[in-house]
Amino acid sequence: MAERFGGKYSPSGNRPVEGARTEATPRPIGLWRCTVLFLSAFLFLFPAFGDGPREILMGLAAGGLLVLSAFTTREGLMAEAAFNARKLARRPAFPRKLAGAVLTGGALAVGGVIADLGLVYPALMPCRRGPASDDLWP
Repeated sequence: MAERFGGKYSPSGNRPVEGARTEATPRPIGLWRCTVLFLSAFLFLFPAFGDGPREILMGLAAGGLLVLSAFTTREGLMAEAAFNARKLARRPAFPRKLAGAVLTGGALAVGGVIADLGLVYPALMPCRRGPASDDLWP
């Protein structure tokens, strides 16, 4: 927002600026969830250094993807708060929260592959509900 300059060398003298307001930065709602997502990346990073090279690589990839997804989600929450704070604003061009959700799914899929059961088990993990799917799991 434009502010009128009223300094010592101004033609209007030293009068204070009327109606000047400072805009506070909007606080995103639910930012603590991103902090929990950042901390959950350590669940993949700590055990990664106890096994062979494949597990190290997969653990680092899963932890790195989880950190990247938490960062992207946090940026999306901040962009949404900034968008909601203004009356006239364009929506963000890149859907950061959606990208964070996709990266979280990718990180958890890579984390599921660490168990060396293939890609079938991480893909079926959300499908396990109720007694009908008990025959799929050992």
